Amino acid sequence: MDLEDIPPGMLGKPDSLEELVENITVDLYEKLKHAVEIRKWPDGSMLSDEQLEQSLQLVILYEAKRLPDSDRIGAPLQNSCTSNDSEVRPVILDSDLKRGHK
Repeated sequence: MDLEDIPPGMLGKPDSLEELVENITVDLYEKLKHAVEIRKWPDGSMLSDEQLEQSLQLVILYEAKRLPDSDRIGAPLQNSCTSNDSEVRPVILDSDLKRGHK
């Protein structure tokens, strides 16, 4: 991540955790989240274990402050199908076609 990607308010030591989270921009949040997902910074360098842990903590704090529960990391997944299509279609595999099943 380049220095110009960091908001000016984050260059010094924040007075509180609240101030730190308040200074995270949407762009910085997206970059941190992506870096955690692929464990690489935008320049391709790997995150250290410490950077991964701290970045994930910032992402979680940002999401807790700014996103609804359903959009946060670790939100429960929907456990039912919401498709309105009532027709059940069988899945035909290539191996079934080769054996003559249709």
